Amino acid sequence: MNKIKKYKWEIKLSIVLIMVSFMLYLAQFLTFGHLDQIYENILGQLAFLPIYVLLVTIVIEQLLERKEKDNKRQKMNVVVGVFFSEIGKELLVKLLSYDRNSKEIVDSCLFIEESFHKSLKDVLKALKQYKPKIKADADMLKDLKIFMIGNKDFLMRAVQNPNLYEHESFTELILAVFHLYEELSKRKVLDNLPNREYEHLSDDLENAFIKIVFEWLYYMRNLKIEYPYLFAIELRDNPFKKS
Repeated sequence: MNKIKKYKWEIKLSIVLIMVSFMLYLAQFLTFGHLDQIYENILGQLAFLPIYVLLVTIVIEQLLERKEKDNKRQKMNVVVGVFFSEIGKELLVKLLSYDRNSKEIVDSCLFIEESFHKSLKDVLKALKQYKPKIKADADMLKDLKIFMIGNKDFLMRAVQNPNLYEHESFTELILAVFHLYEELSKRKVLDNLPNREYEHLSDDLENAFIKIVFEWLYYMRNLKIEYPYLFAIELRDNPFKKS
């Protein structure tokens, strides 16, 4: 009974459409006669039905699915853009300043617009082999803690954003940054920590650093393809220049 109530409007619509079809066939018979021609038309339409189902279920469904993926991708690009505007670029500058081996990556990322795609390929290849060297100390961590706590609300909203999980690598970045926030916020004192804790925090910083560089490069690539004007603006505000 509950199932009938659930599909009540579908049942009503089906009955109405069947009645309309029957009335139209009846009108055709009363007007022109030729019952055999009506049978022939019905068989012809039934023969086309599998092709119609194919068009609806495969072709149209794929078009709708592609459109949905494009919409999700655009929403995700907005989320990534907001992240870099609110916290990402400033955090990247900080992490670059902490990394003792950053000169290699900084030089590689100071590309110009015309050579962006070629440079991106080279930088991504180099980045996979790159080993940052960040040695955490009390002053560095205090400065970073103030910055992270100041962006607590944004990080909370970012982690809860349902669009986040449409982009695996960006999800990993947000989780790495949020983990860094938790590590710092839970420590009331950052002076004179045991060496193993400084080493652990150094590893967290290096992990977040690599992820944020990767995502910034992909973010710039997407801007170059879809929003060339915004890409030019972002290029002038290149965080690798600031470092």
